[in-house]
Amino acid sequence: MDPRKSFHMYPRKDNIYTHKSSFNFDMMRSKIFEDRNVKGTEAYMWLAHAIIGFLVGTIAFFLTLLEDNSAEYRSSTI
Repeated sequence: MDPRKSFHMYPRKDNIYTHKSSFNFDMMRSKIFEDRNVKGTEAYMWLAHAIIGFLVGTIAFFLTLLEDNSAEYRSSTI
């Protein structure tokens, strides 16, 4: 079947897609996740998230101050 016309016909005349299957990507039940060694990685992840959150918050705070001060300066000079 021509793929350009297959989207305009329902139900499709070809049934090749019904014979296909996909891999099981359920990661939490796979062997690699069951046998992994977790030694302090969660603590490092929490620490990394805290550092990134602090940096993003600090940068956002200073950008807000800069924006407010520049708007105030612009309105007082014009």
